[in-house]
Amino acid sequence: MFGLPHPLHKFAVNEVKDNTYADTILELLNDQTFAEPDSMRYRGAMWFLFKTRVFFFACSEAGIDADRFREHLRKCQTG
Repeated sequence: MFGLPHPLHKFAVNEVKDNTYADTILELLNDQTFAEPDSMRYRGAMWFLFKTRVFFFACSEAGIDADRFREHLRKCQTG
């Protein structure tokens, strides 16, 4: 059975793994996108996505190229 590609498939090393790490990254991406900028959810997401080294571990475990993904996020932030 064929389904839609994973939302992060453009940043996959080979294939995005369907696991807790990928789910967490998507949840943080949602918080960064949709939460109010002064909320704890937004600030926590921004901290994780742009400031931590744990981001690289989570991406590795999810099968995502962390450098490429973070660079994409930075470009989206600057417009």
